[in-house]
Amino acid sequence: LSTLDVSQNTALQYLYCDSNQLSALDVSKNTALIELYCHCNQLPVFDVSQNTALTMLSCVDNQLSTLDVSQNTALTELYCGSNLMTSLDVSQCTALTELYCDDGHLTSLNVSGCIALTLLRCNDNQIKGAAMDALVESLPTVGSGTMYVISNEEEQNEMTTTQVATAKAKGWIPSCFTGNYDAEGNEIWEEYAGSDPTAIESITADGEADGGAWYSLDGRKLNGKPAQKGVFIQNGRKVVLK
Repeated sequence: LSTLDVSQNTALQYLYCDSNQLSALDVSKNTALIELYCHCNQLPVFDVSQNTALTMLSCVDNQLSTLDVSQNTALTELYCGSNLMTSLDVSQCTALTELYCDDGHLTSLNVSGCIALTLLRCNDNQIKGAAMDALVESLPTVGSGTMYVISNEEEQNEMTTTQVATAKAKGWIPSCFTGNYDAEGNEIWEEYAGSDPTAIESITADGEADGGAWYSLDGRKLNGKPAQKGVFIQNGRKVVLK
């Protein structure tokens, strides 16, 4: 589908139009919408300000440079990753329990006010420094929350050990992808220690530092000795593999 007109369907509650070629979608007349799946299209602009009954919204993999969900206070699940937004503010979504905004261009993310949030997947963005401080500060205090924050060695998010500790004090467990999958093909994640290298004592050229686990410079544990060239950490020492 390259076009879709639902302007006359004012009683519509569930709309699934994902994986098409839509470059526009007007749902302003569909005020009864509860669930909307429009991911994997070509939408550059998307207005859900009139859809205040929405509890589920999936607009992943479009061309959105902005997303305003300030009027969607009933949302419990939001999937909006793989878009072009550089900032996202979901502070008005007080019922939100799950937020997937990974694999994008975010440099800032505000989840303050999301008191029901327990799952946040924001890996593969560009949130670091003061912006990561602000994100961690905006996290609600929960009994148990999972934050997927680092997925690979080229990850542009940065989360320090101090920021990890602050998030954990609020009940959140920052996690990083191990690079492995279980028998069902699901990603295996583990607790993230933070990006501050610890107690680097010396540098060893093209060798191993007496065995032990390997880490990338951002503090992520690797699966054995790296096959590629570069600088890594092992037993508190930098190791240059040539």
